[in-house]
Amino acid sequence: MLNVHALAGLDAAPSVVRKVGPADLKDALIKAVNDFIMSGVALVGPFVAIGLYEVSRGRELGLETSWTGEPPARMERNR
Repeated sequence: MLNVHALAGLDAAPSVVRKVGPADLKDALIKAVNDFIMSGVALVGPFVAIGLYEVSRGRELGLETSWTGEPPARMERNR
């Protein structure tokens, strides 16, 4: 409302009032879900990268690597 007063003066009233309908609500929900999915990808990505780095490290050391296997009991250091 401040923008209308600043541009048109204090006596000016908004000329158009839009009603919110079901289509508007549906559009807002779709946009919210898309935003949530994109932020979820940004939050999950680093954890997926940690798994990929660990598999890569194991292969480099010649260890048996598997997505279903248990993690090693003791982590060996690279020398």
